[in-house]
Amino acid sequence: MTHFVAGEALARLVLGFEHTAFRLEQRDDRYREAEEDEPFRRFLEGESATTTGWNDEWEHMLRARSSRGERMTRVRVVKEPHSAYTRFLLALAAVNVSAGEDVRY
Repeated sequence: MTHFVAGEALARLVLGFEHTAFRLEQRDDRYREAEEDEPFRRFLEGESATTTGWNDEWEHMLRARSSRGERMTRVRVVKEPHSAYTRFLLALAAVNVSAGEDVRY
């Protein structure tokens, strides 16, 4: 049985950790989070995925938790060639990695 957790339920689950969080992502298509719609549309038009500031709160949270020694690790299983959405996530992963998250593909 597959369980899909999204939105605020996902945020509570992911952010409720004390020392280490691990997330395995096996979806190669969009998660359909409303907050991603506009940044993804702009990305498809050639804009950087990271210029709109929509992900700043997540980045600041990662930096704060990382500075306290808390670890977040994510593994994404994706198909090749990469979909547009996977390319969007790869661009965002660069920001997350610089903020302290360990993201692997």
